[in-house]
Amino acid sequence: MAPDMPESAELSPESKQRQAAIETFLGSLVKGAKTVSLYREGHSMILQIAQRVHQLLLAAIGQEPNLPLEIKAKEVLFNENPLTPSEETVAFASALHMLGIGQAVFSSRVAVGGLYEFMKLLVAKPEAGKTLTDLQKAVQGVRIDGLQIIFILSFVVTGEEDDEKQKPGHLSEKQIRAFTQATTLPDFLYLLLKQNEALTSKEAAALSDLLDSALSRETSIEQLESDMPWACYDTRIRERFDRFMRDLQEQKRWDRTSLVNQLSTIRRSDLVKLEERKSLEAREALTHSLDKARSVLKNPVGERQPKFAVLSYARLLSDLGQGGKVDALLGEHAFLKSLSSEGRLGEHLGELAKLVEENVASPGVASALAAQLGAAEPESEPFRQAVEFAQWLGIKMIPLLLEELRRVSDKAARRSLSCLLVALCRSFGKGPLINALADEDYFQVVQVLWILSELGLPETVKQVSPLLRHPHPKAREAVIRAMGRLGGTAAVNSLISFAKADVEPAEARLAVTTVSLLNEAGAAEKLMEAYPALRYEIQVGIVTALGRMGSPKTRDFVGPLAKRSFIEWLTGRNKELRAAAKSSLEQILKEQQGHGQAR
Repeated sequence: MAPDMPESAELSPESKQRQAAIETFLGSLVKGAKTVSLYREGHSMILQIAQRVHQLLLAAIGQEPNLPLEIKAKEVLFNENPLTPSEETVAFASALHMLGIGQAVFSSRVAVGGLYEFMKLLVAKPEAGKTLTDLQKAVQGVRIDGLQIIFILSFVVTGEEDDEKQKPGHLSEKQIRAFTQATTLPDFLYLLLKQNEALTSKEAAALSDLLDSALSRETSIEQLESDMPWACYDTRIRERFDRFMRDLQEQKRWDRTSLVNQLSTIRRSDLVKLEERKSLEAREALTHSLDKARSVLKNPVGERQPKFAVLSYARLLSDLGQGGKVDALLGEHAFLKSLSSEGRLGEHLGELAKLVEENVASPGVASALAAQLGAAEPESEPFRQAVEFAQWLGIKMIPLLLEELRRVSDKAARRSLSCLLVALCRSFGKGPLINALADEDYFQVVQVLWILSELGLPETVKQVSPLLRHPHPKAREAVIRAMGRLGGTAAVNSLISFAKADVEPAEARLAVTTVSLLNEAGAAEKLMEAYPALRYEIQVGIVTALGRMGSPKTRDFVGPLAKRSFIEWLTGRNKELRAAAKSSLEQILKEQQGHGQAR
């Protein structure tokens, strides 16, 4: 037998830090590539996204001369160490592997434009009239300054025949005879796996994962039978597999071959039993440990025991959090409240609260809490309990619940979750919300703007006003409405500046209307000052808005506009403006008359 390979050395803190920076860069690169593909060439949003990804690239390169990344089928390696598997790293590796790229070496000379060109490669796919072979050839002609792309030689194909050979199931007659002569099921599956591993298509990679999982007893033999692409194989391969399956089901005598076949595979029913047993054992062990920890916390002995009990109990709460066990955590929360009311543990409760905030919050808890909250009204008892529970878990719950908000489709449930986030941000601050304004999903930005407007902090206008230039109209509308709720001089100035810019008339009129509803001192004067420089449609909006801001100044302003001018009599123009001015003047005079009678 071959000697055991030595385990890889533990990464130094510096190496871990750089690896984390690389993984962050790749995550942003893949997400950014998907996003920029949605915009037309030349859109301003493309440059913003590419610049943000470029900054992360420079951080990943650091003080080193370059960033070499080796590409496997579904893995990315840096310095021969695989990066932490994630949806983004797998997508990055799969995309480059499909294009025949074995290594990509980034340097700090890569410009923002060059990075955008590389992002387009990540989302490139064969199209009508262009095969994978054509795409691979086209990619080999791409040149990006500061980026070295190294291709896998076996991928350099010259015709469709090679591309066909990369698909699973194409066996020579010699291979078919060898495979059908395998005496045990694991030998048969192992031969299929080794033959398939040499192929390079996505279908082949998925098949290799399936065969490897079955050989590792992680996938049931029934699932393997169902998921195998039998149509790609010669019928003799399927016949041999069926013979193995019949032998498993109709076992009459035990010998070495039958034992190997039975022990090397796992049935679906056995997998279910194993999962149930593991779950039961884990649940029983956790329950027993919690009981012991609670008993010590209730009646601690000496000085050291409470400290160790707190650490042990916090670890158990962390396990509940990672499993998303909200019901169990609610019970433990009630237990700790009772300890606090009884005056037990003293300063140790403060230490436990810190450990809870650091370790218990998790995506599973956020998902389960959102599901449990449902469409609860903000004044209801379930909502109050959810707020108190989330406050106990701490500020880390806010970004997790924001991520959960992205997935909630029911309107009433989404509003309840948003109200929960409002309550949490009143306790912990608006920092996580401001960070979420940079989200690439416009709908998420709209939700966050509503939460910020509910908080009602006028100083927030400074953070949200740049989003008046957001590429999506729904987001711009949400910003205007949020400013209407936040109020303040800064909101008035931002909205008027927006109306004076080259924007959609409907959005400019909404901004003007919002200013008229703010009831801010000097707002009417600012609208009248902006009036001459604005387009006709927006002037109509201002005149209409001034009707809600009655004063001698606004009366004197709209009065002349309400009269029919010679130009209008001659050309028929300005009718809409005069009608708006007449209506506003009537509204102002009626309001002033009402004030006079009241006095």
